[in-house]
Amino acid sequence: MVNRRFLMLLALLASAGCSGTLGAPDEDASVGPVSLDGVRSLTISPSEVTLAAGPDRVASQRFTVMATFADGSSRDVTSQVDYELRPALIGRIERGTFTTAAIAGGESVVVARPSRTSTVTAMARVRVRWTAADLPSSLPSDLPARFASGAATTASAPRVIYPSDRVMLPPNLSGAEVHWMPEGASVAYDLSFTSAATEVHLYRACAASHGGCTAALDGQFFRWIADTNRGAAQPVELRVRALRADGTVASSAPARLYFAPESVAGGLYYWAAARPHNGIYRYDFARGDRAPTPYVTAADSPADSAGNTHACIGCHAVSADGRRMAAVLGGGHVANAVLFDVERRAVTASRLERWAQLMSFSPSGSQLVGARDGRLRLLDGADLASMRDLDAGGLATHPDWSRSNNGVAFTRVDAQRESILVRRGAIHWMPFDGNQFGAATALVPAVRGENRYYPAPTPDGRWVIYNRSVCPRGAEPTDDFAEAAGSFGSHPCDAYDDPSASLWIVDTDLPTHHPVALDAVNARGPNDTRDTLTNSWPKVSPFTSTWLDRTIYWVTFSSKRNYGLQLVGADRPQLWMVAVAVPNTEDRQALREDPSFAPFWLPFQDPMTSNHIAQWTREVVVPP
Repeated sequence: MVNRRFLMLLALLASAGCSGTLGAPDEDASVGPVSLDGVRSLTISPSEVTLAAGPDRVASQRFTVMATFADGSSRDVTSQVDYELRPALIGRIERGTFTTAAIAGGESVVVARPSRTSTVTAMARVRVRWTAADLPSSLPSDLPARFASGAATTASAPRVIYPSDRVMLPPNLSGAEVHWMPEGASVAYDLSFTSAATEVHLYRACAASHGGCTAALDGQFFRWIADTNRGAAQPVELRVRALRADGTVASSAPARLYFAPESVAGGLYYWAAARPHNGIYRYDFARGDRAPTPYVTAADSPADSAGNTHACIGCHAVSADGRRMAAVLGGGHVANAVLFDVERRAVTASRLERWAQLMSFSPSGSQLVGARDGRLRLLDGADLASMRDLDAGGLATHPDWSRSNNGVAFTRVDAQRESILVRRGAIHWMPFDGNQFGAATALVPAVRGENRYYPAPTPDGRWVIYNRSVCPRGAEPTDDFAEAAGSFGSHPCDAYDDPSASLWIVDTDLPTHHPVALDAVNARGPNDTRDTLTNSWPKVSPFTSTWLDRTIYWVTFSSKRNYGLQLVGADRPQLWMVAVAVPNTEDRQALREDPSFAPFWLPFQDPMTSNHIAQWTREVVVPP
């Protein structure tokens, strides 16, 4: 139960001196009806107000709206004008009285106008500082007082392990956790979340995990923090505070959490190596599911041309509207292709011959670009029929068609095997005008001793996120991509599972292209012990949002990094996600610094499976 002792905690946590009134608002003054015809201007007072509220504490504020008419007269029209709250999350306003909601604080603008269509407006700013706490009944009731009165100590302070510092999270994330190292015995812990709009305390015992502690940050606890700080310029500071037996309090360094202004929408279809049921799984962000569901696995996949009755199915692509999915049967060496009607879970076309190893849909879903053995071909989106070859200027693979329909990004290579393994890759761009493809140009040229591959355009077609690997001691794969001990893709610089794989960004249409490393993504997390994290297979959400003066792109990728105190040393690729916030400027040559935040682990996935290629779609289509 939430806030079991909230009344007791409120005296300790509430901020003093906030303006506004608690409880029921004053009644309207009796002024009689006033015609709003001929209103020249409106004023609203107060023009700015700050209130304190919480889950069990409602605050209200009475506004007064004065109208100036064409004849110069002024009247109180508070009860007659139309009101709007932007955004409406923090409360409601009726007849001039604003009342806080019971779910979150934050900042909104009150807009008053004579009618919903009027251009005459007056605006006031409302800030609601959200104060809340949760104290489980299993912990001592005097914990808040002991934390408040304990002398601070710097000895053996806890360390926040997850989330990483300076992470941006979507406000609809489900299943988040906090991990920390206690660095000493403690009576209990206070997970403290503070910002200009927030003071939230979650009092917890240590749930032991791999030598440290974990706590869930989910449901309404997460909403208290995330919804209150949507789109805020300043971060929420997470501190783990430890109450020692001697009454002293040790506090961790802060981990800075930012929250995106909008929820993540759409869905993911990803490949999971979950033997014997490896296959394609999906997750719907709009529904906020707690777990993914299998879409098609080897247990129910069609037979391939090699006679495998339950063929491995993967290397998939999904149309932007989520209604079609193309996939490869039997792996790159068999390279059969199948097309699904996603809603009916039915195979509508199949090519049981060596047809494609990787594919990408056009924005309309009517066509695909397919890669097979170093060639790019245009395929029909209805039956996978080959329409024509595309001139890539040489061996090419890893196609990805921009959602804005302005081109296809792909990898030009010196050598390749099954369109997956590549040597000395370069990132190229083939422009498209809606009818014809133009000549391909290099965005990031090839360099001996390095590999650039897996390009993923942003939905506006302005940028490409891609992978870069550095060959150990400059040693590149041989022409035949010789395998070590029979392991496919075992060379550390063949684009498949490369330890040094890192994420970069480059523009698509400037005269001089300037790649920028996404250093915050590529950096170690607090519990990582190595620099090689295998950050691979980036894919970009079809949705963007604006934060301050930047465009946010959500990027998913697979990585072998440690998930906090979980998966330590597992060396297992899992799905991670990161916000890349690029400045909104036409002078994209100004992008010289890393625009990325720290990444976060996607909580819905199975930590015991290897997960890759999280293809985005605007909607997860299910049977009616």
